[in-house]
Amino acid sequence: MNINEYKKLELKARHRNSNSILEAFSPITFQGSGYPIFIDSDDELWRYCDVMQEGRCKDNLDFLGGLSKSEFDLCKKTSNQIIDYSNRLGHKVNGKNIVTRAIIAKRILGKVIPSDEKLTIFEVGAGSGALGAMLVNSGHKYYSMDVTQAFYLHQNNFFSYIHGDNFSEWATNPGVNKKNNHIPWWIITDYNYVLPSCNVVFCNHTMNEMHPRSFRFTFKRLIESMDNYSTKYILAESLGGGKASKFDIIMYLKTLGADLIHFHDNIAVFKISPSVEQSHNNTAIAKINRLTPSFFKKLIPPSLKKQIISYNSTNYNFDKQYKLLTDINKPAGKSVGVMTVIDYYNDLFEDGRTSDEVFTDYIKFKNKFF
Repeated sequence: MNINEYKKLELKARHRNSNSILEAFSPITFQGSGYPIFIDSDDELWRYCDVMQEGRCKDNLDFLGGLSKSEFDLCKKTSNQIIDYSNRLGHKVNGKNIVTRAIIAKRILGKVIPSDEKLTIFEVGAGSGALGAMLVNSGHKYYSMDVTQAFYLHQNNFFSYIHGDNFSEWATNPGVNKKNNHIPWWIITDYNYVLPSCNVVFCNHTMNEMHPRSFRFTFKRLIESMDNYSTKYILAESLGGGKASKFDIIMYLKTLGADLIHFHDNIAVFKISPSVEQSHNNTAIAKINRLTPSFFKKLIPPSLKKQIISYNSTNYNFDKQYKLLTDINKPAGKSVGVMTVIDYYNDLFEDGRTSDEVFTDYIKFKNKFF
């Protein structure tokens, strides 16, 4: 899909949607920081091939404690797809930052659902597309959405390039289901469309950065569409760095039947409960409570405050649930060391830094006196 196609389709959508919807489905965090959210030419697509995780490759690997052999193989396959795609755009990158970050999310998925079952997964805010590529490469069925024009066009071009006939663009062919499916915001807001039913929703670094109304609408629609499955989860490798209240996020998802069962290292795991009456896990919600300003707690209505502090831990075996992610920092089986992975990326081509990393490295504060 080219820029003009997207522009025409989005313009039609804007004409039929209300101001409240248009306000909600806008990239407010990017707008607030000045991050480039529009492109005017395909020549600008290269800028989105490995972004939002700049300079984090080694930190990602340190957190993971290295990779398993299968994770390393998956890294190499996904990185090669990024190299091929970005090289076609004239700005070759190896994707090491987003690929190693995506492994964290992939490992979380494996800990929460430890089986070889092929899942149907929806990602809210697909970013540079590494996790989506990785999930499809692993045999899962994948859906994604994004409200940012530049990222949406990058995702469309990247996914269609690497997955070809297994890719479906719902902006131009709504409702056509394949292995990799891309859905624009105006399909999400259209009640006439039945959203795909999925086992798992991923929302990495995004929940806390979405417009509050967009967050509520999107997750209500997605959770309502998950009825076909008995086991359902919402996973967040990070809630994001936006201004939204983590407390509000947790409590709203609770009203939809999504119960917080794990919160550690900013990783959040929600299990969709059969009944919205199930309570939060005491220890997990306590971590969120500590992040909520006291002045905000004073504004909570007494009825809601009673619901928050009256935990019912009998609904969960917390010791079992919480240990789902206690070994997130340990690769399964024989591991591939951090420096082995770093050396692999360094050997791909000279100075594998992205243009963003070159810029940030140049202006990095270096104190000569300490």
